[in-house]
Amino acid sequence: MNQLIGNLDKMKTTCPEDGGLIEYSLTMNGEARLPLNSLIGKKVSWSYQGQINCIHCGARTKKAVGQGSCWPCFNNLACNDLCIMKPETCHYSKGTCRQPKWAETHCMTDQALYLARSSGVKIGITRGGNHLTRWADQGASEALVLGLFPSRLDVGIAEKAISSSGISDRTGWQKMLKNDIADTEFAPIIEQIKEILTDEQKQYLLDTPKRIELEYPHAQWPTKVKSLKLDKVPIYTATLMAIKGQYLIFDTNEVFNVRAHSGYHIAFSWED
Repeated sequence: MNQLIGNLDKMKTTCPEDGGLIEYSLTMNGEARLPLNSLIGKKVSWSYQGQINCIHCGARTKKAVGQGSCWPCFNNLACNDLCIMKPETCHYSKGTCRQPKWAETHCMTDQALYLARSSGVKIGITRGGNHLTRWADQGASEALVLGLFPSRLDVGIAEKAISSSGISDRTGWQKMLKNDIADTEFAPIIEQIKEILTDEQKQYLLDTPKRIELEYPHAQWPTKVKSLKLDKVPIYTATLMAIKGQYLIFDTNEVFNVRAHSGYHIAFSWED
């Protein structure tokens, strides 16, 4: 068995601009270390000894919060502020942003409003140019950018209005992992969105949104899913059957959310 040792971070994903197969890499200590697509159908294993290091400052912490942060970084970094989860509450203009320089490159730039099909069809937002990564992380089978807004606050207000009108902003992760995908058409939802948005917001919509289809490496999709946690299952071996979103999917119908374990220090092994 081959082995890598380090602190997990979310898997790196790459995809052609026009869509197609997602290529996954296991990331440790912020660096893509191991291509994973070729491991489909092979045995992999991990061993976790209880060590967690913050993905931002590297400090050892008893518990990772906010997907890999220690408590000081969770409380101090802008990427962990409430407005990241609720962009309509962005407070940059009030002068109270935790890290204004960070916000200038992450929040005060073009922001994409999109539709994606992962389980059902959902509305979502992401930084301009980040859409393929965002869709891959959510396990979307197809998606399109509806428009580009000038700031995270602007797109957040639009998304809030849309989701409050009954269009989901959630992904059913279990259905997504089973590849149980609704065939709801995009077109009527797009028309519904146009009725919800104000005239000012409509100016940011694209004239001809481009639909992109995404594929995920798999030998077989699970019929049911059971989530694995390193704190409860520190040592594990199984055959990797698929990768979707930020999940590794095994022949046991068990699934492992890699991103949710960012900062966990493990030994990861695989067969040739």
